[in-house]
Amino acid sequence: MDAPIPLQFNPIDLDRHADLCVRFREDVFQLALGTTLPLHGEDGQGAGRYLDWLAQRSQALPGSMMHVWQGDEIVGQLELNQPQPALGYVHLFYLTEPYRHLGLGQQLHDRAIAFFRQRQCTTLQLSASPDNLPALRFYQRNGWRDIGPREATPGVNLFERVM
Repeated sequence: MDAPIPLQFNPIDLDRHADLCVRFREDVFQLALGTTLPLHGEDGQGAGRYLDWLAQRSQALPGSMMHVWQGDEIVGQLELNQPQPALGYVHLFYLTEPYRHLGLGQQLHDRAIAFFRQRQCTTLQLSASPDNLPALRFYQRNGWRDIGPREATPGVNLFERVM
């Protein structure tokens, strides 16, 4: 069997890669919901708000917003948050198309678990479309359980994992 592709995790450099962050988020919304409207918003200014949020989260919680590199190529993105002392939240596990379905998502998951464990989180949460079957299988394999629909976000369920 081939050795796994080694991935590196580096803080997002918004000065150099803001457009890439937006493209990744657009891809996520398109895949999960069939539209990028939740990102861009009715006013079309959502991408700017998203980049402001990334910058604020990066500063408030160093190491939480990362690009995933394979060699000299950015192949994914990981966005983590800690909204409460014992609660970690995964905003994004993302790999570009050529790097999906190769088992590499496990490296992103392991990085998130290590990050939250270091911060003494006891419970983790994330949101996902119940129609995204590959993601749901991945979450289930990694101990996440579906705790039901998010009231404020139609078509999205909240998932939880106890550390």
